Amino acid sequence: MNLIILMSIFINILLVTEGANPSDGITRLKNKVNEAVNGLTRYSNSLESNLKYKLSNLKLNQMTNVNNAVNPAIDETRKAITAANAQGKNANNCFEPMRLRLRDASQAAFNSLDKCVNDQILTLKSVEQNIETHLLNGKLLLSKLDLIMINCASGTPIQVQVCIAQKMPEANSSVNNYESTVSQLKNTGDSISSSGITGAMRCFQTPMTTLYNNVSSAKIATSTCIKNA
Repeated sequence: MNLIILMSIFINILLVTEGANPSDGITRLKNKVNEAVNGLTRYSNSLESNLKYKLSNLKLNQMTNVNNAVNPAIDETRKAITAANAQGKNANNCFEPMRLRLRDASQAAFNSLDKCVNDQILTLKSVEQNIETHLLNGKLLLSKLDLIMINCASGTPIQVQVCIAQKMPEANSSVNNYESTVSQLKNTGDSISSSGITGAMRCFQTPMTTLYNNVSSAKIATSTCIKNA
């Protein structure tokens, strides 16, 4: 008799918490999984594009710095050659070597900036792979939740309710763990993306320093050429 009373109480609790339909609890869990999967899918679709956008803007700023270093140097050289020629010298031959040197230096800087950006984008690959795996896990979890309903479908209404109730604790735990992992993956992606910005800015320093040194050396060499013309 006590067992029957306990069972009745158990079923009443189930009906209150999950509704009269025994599938309501499973539906609730499936909705939570679908929401987590959809959110993670949206996050995955925007993770790399957002980082690319930010890195592209940073690279464009550095490319502007390259042009701001090279173009004035070329203009100054033209003026210096014109002034030297006005004094009776023939300094025209001093221009092309400098132009080519700065062209090569600029291209080398641009290539290095591209590599800095691409290397940081690659750092997302591991978390992107983990996200892809977890999205598949979400589909598997949905299938397992469906399987609960299939396995518990036969029997009287009370038997169905008891069957589902027995499986709900494990199902709840699985869904909670899934949601927790989704949150962790997003945090990891955000952290890597933030580090990618810092890493790119640090990486940019080397090619920009090299460029400035090349511009300075080219100006000195051209000045010497004009002087000796």
